[in-house]
Amino acid sequence: DIKRGTRTVLEYLNEIKSVSDQLAAIGHPVSDKDK
Repeated sequence: DIKRGTRTVLEYLNEIKSVSDQLAAIGHPVSDKDK
């Protein structure tokens, strides 16, 4: 559940990157267009 809330932008972007990396690890990478 990605919500910005009171987190910093950097924390928010790190969470998105983490999800993206996890998807890539299981063979479902996020396309550049969706990043």
